[in-house]
Formats: sequence, structure tokens, C-alpha cells
Amino acid sequence: MIDEIATQLGVGRNNKRQQWKGVPLFKRIEQKLAGTHRLLLVDDAHKLSLKTLELLREIHDACEVPILLIGEFALAEKYKPSDYRAASGAARIHHRAGRGKQA
Repeated sequence: MIDEIATQLGVGRNNKRQQWKGVPLFKRIEQKLAGTHRLLLVDDAHKLSLKTLELLREIHDACEVPILLIGEFALAEKYKPSDYRAASGAARIHHRAGRGKQA
């Protein structure tokens, strides 16, 4: 996931610019996103591991960028507040389900 984010931001491993030489991917992402308030959109988030979700939270905390997770209801079940141990507090996952009209 971190490789994909870095690549999409133009700071991935294939970027040979001197300014990125020796800089870890997380730091590259942080330098690219910090202060931008750009939205980071993640589709199929229900397929991500808890470790990857925590990484996204670290990016959010370090860069102060909003992150929108799009996925199925399994995401809310996978990532309950009791599973979250970050210093900033309990995780919040909101979901809304449309219901068809009943006859």
C-alpha cells in the first residue's frame, strides 16, 4: 500500500530525483502531503489488513490529510474501536446503508 501511495504521488521507488535519494517512502509521502489537505481516497478498503489501516492512520496523523475509506460493511466489522490503539483516540468508522422501499 505504501508503495502504491508513493507512486501515485510521484515519489515512489522509481523516482530517481536526487532529493528522494535515501529518503524512506513514508517520509517521501509525508513531505509530499504535509500541509496540502489533499484527500487520500482508498477504494476496496474492506480488503485491507489492520496493519495497512494503521499505516493509513499514521499518514493521516503525520500529514493532517483527510482519508476516505470506501468499502463494504466488512470494513466496519474488521476495524472496531477496541482494535485501535493509536494515541489520538478511538477510531471512527461511519457507514450508511440505503434501504429499498418496502411494499
